[in-house]
Amino acid sequence: MTSPQKVFEEISGESPGSGPK
Repeated sequence: MTSPQKVFEEISGESPGSGPK
């Protein structure tokens, strides 16, 4: 399963590490 951080980024639609906030 994907890491909680990754999941949160996906459901949030934002990726602090690889995408505009």
